[in-house]
Amino acid sequence: MLSTNRMIHADGVQRLKVNPDTCPGFVEALEKQAYDKNGEPDKTSGLDHVVDAGTYFIAYKFPVVHRRTTVSPISIR
Repeated sequence: MLSTNRMIHADGVQRLKVNPDTCPGFVEALEKQAYDKNGEPDKTSGLDHVVDAGTYFIAYKFPVVHRRTTVSPISIR
């Protein structure tokens, strides 16, 4: 979901654009997806499957890359 959130709006830029003519189900699911009191997607509406399908593609095409750095001591003689 982090990849999708970043594509929807990150650094003040909206990068995810969905064509409502060709993907009306995905647009509806994004607009109406509700969450329960624990912050989990509401499974009773049936919209969570459509959102999952779209977000899997986004996560595959635009993964969040976690860069790691290491620090090694050096000795100066």
